[in-house]
Amino acid sequence: MDYVKMTCLKCGQGNRAPKDKMNDAPKCANCGQGLMSDKALDVTPQLLDKAKGLDDTLLVVDFWAPWCGPCRAMAPEFNKAAQALKGKARLVKLNTEQYQAD
Repeated sequence: MDYVKMTCLKCGQGNRAPKDKMNDAPKCANCGQGLMSDKALDVTPQLLDKAKGLDDTLLVVDFWAPWCGPCRAMAPEFNKAAQALKGKARLVKLNTEQYQAD
């Protein structure tokens, strides 16, 4: 059986999930959080670095800021993309205003 490595976007735990079960809502073995969300999830720079290094799945990142009008306008479309790509890719958001020094 082929497995896919994924970082839990809630607790940071590395997980392996069967490749053919990506649409069946695999969960983190540590905290129970779903590993394939239908929403774009907020992440920290540390969590993003871990996911970049571990994950076998496509990870799409939106670097945004609360004061940015185009960023706010794109947010609903980014969430729609997360719904459409569930099971194929994970979409995450990183608030560049909150994490300027990282």
